[in-house]
Amino acid sequence: MIETTDPRYGGVYRDVIGHSVTGEAIGIEHYSRMIPLTKSIDERLDLLEDAYREKQHLLGMREVAEQLGLTANTDLDGYYWKQVRAAFQERAEAGDILGCYVMQDIVLEAFAVVMYEAVIPGSTPFAAGVLRGIAGEERTHLAHGIRALKSAYAEDPEGMRERVAFANDRVARVLSEWTRPEQCGISCGVCATTCAKHDLPLIEVDLASVQARFIDDYGRALREIGLPAADVFRWLSQLAA
Repeated sequence: MIETTDPRYGGVYRDVIGHSVTGEAIGIEHYSRMIPLTKSIDERLDLLEDAYREKQHLLGMREVAEQLGLTANTDLDGYYWKQVRAAFQERAEAGDILGCYVMQDIVLEAFAVVMYEAVIPGSTPFAAGVLRGIAGEERTHLAHGIRALKSAYAEDPEGMRERVAFANDRVARVLSEWTRPEQCGISCGVCATTCAKHDLPLIEVDLASVQARFIDDYGRALREIGLPAADVFRWLSQLAA
């Protein structure tokens, strides 16, 4: 049962779960799109495993919804998620698998880690356990992505810089804009009735802190890959504008 008498609690949690399920579904889509772009069986198997893990996260969040007696809305074509999917599709259709890895394994994984961890403190015990497990797996995958792209950067620094610039403008910027504390000026497609942002404090989520932490974690990942500090600073400045 939901441990509060405030009727808004269920609504905001429903919307948070809806965004999580939608994001995991998009992760499944992205990894599936990447499989035909690979040149080795082992890499295909790794991507299949990545897609399966996203499926398990999705099912875990559905179980949270069920435990709380909620029905979450989803929308893969909502205003923000549609932009992310369009950017990924553009690079997938160009055969740019490294660009796809940057978007999915760095930008979106960093975002997922921050969002899942932000919701844990205000969650019921069962939900917090599920969220903690998912966040841990996402953080592990982010670290794996950093190691893989560090090697790719060493081989082609300029190519990696171009890919990160694209991902920064087309994906990270959208996610950073979405996490601003102000209510969305346009429907995201997932929140069932009104924008859930003003009710997020009910589950102890402060969006200004979430946005700052996303920018910080994402920037740290770029620096660990080996990208020049001046470039990272410029990209992050674009997100905070």
